[in-house]
Amino acid sequence: QDVASQIVSFAKLLDSPLPEGELTEQVAYVWAQWPLSATVLVVFDDVADFPRIKPYLPPEQAQFRLLMTTRQQFSGIESIEITVYPC
Repeated sequence: QDVASQIVSFAKLLDSPLPEGELTEQVAYVWAQWPLSATVLVVFDDVADFPRIKPYLPPEQAQFRLLMTTRQQFSGIESIEITVYPC
């Protein structure tokens, strides 16, 4: 499913009011309305195309922590390589 749709669907589960308009605008509204006192970890799992999800990332503010998992190498992003061991 589309990342923007998932974020908007999550906001609806929290009964957050959303403005009419494009998904990008709705996602920006969700992040803007997030309480400053509520720290949240946002996880994007198995990111294959970073430029595609970049418009939907939360802003770089203290209440947001972002974790992305990927098998790709994206320039300009701090990464920690984790060795995968066979089961």
